[in-house]
Order: sequence, then C-alpha cells, then structure tokens
Amino acid sequence: MNIQSEKYHLIQQIIELQNTTVIKKIREVLSGKTSNNDWHHELSSAEKKSISKGLQDLENGNILSHKEVINAVKSKIASLKTYSKNISIQI
Repeated sequence: MNIQSEKYHLIQQIIELQNTTVIKKIREVLSGKTSNNDWHHELSSAEKKSISKGLQDLENGNILSHKEVINAVKSKIASLKTYSKNISIQI
C-alpha cells in the first residue's frame, strides 16, 4: 500500500471513531505534545517506589535467574501436591 492510501484508510478510521480518549491521543500525537512527555511522571508514588526497590535489588545482586524461579515454582507445586495428598489420606 502506498502512503496516500494509508492516509486515506487512517482518515476513514478516525471518522468512524467514537472513543474520545483515542481521539485525544491522536490529537496529541499529531500536535507533537507526546514527544516531551515522560511516562515516569505519570506513575504513582507506589509504582516509583517499587521500581526503585527493584533497581536497588539489582544493584545489590538480590536477583534470581529465570531458571531459578521456574525451579522454585516447580518445587513448590510438587510440595503442595504432596501436602494435598497427605491431607486427603488423613481425612
């Protein structure tokens, strides 16, 4: 598809839009307002604290690899299965 037909299809979609939030976002993109927006300013203080804690954990080496997490989850699932079998036997 060439650029002119792409624009035409976008115009058609915009005309059919009923969602005001999407329309506002399109207006922001077209006006260039979004280029200076920093998503960090839109985060809540709890989200910012959580990100800071994660970065501190990373700096301190307090991390687990994907493989370690998977192994821990598999181990927990196995222990829960064993636990549930023992409970049903005792009843």
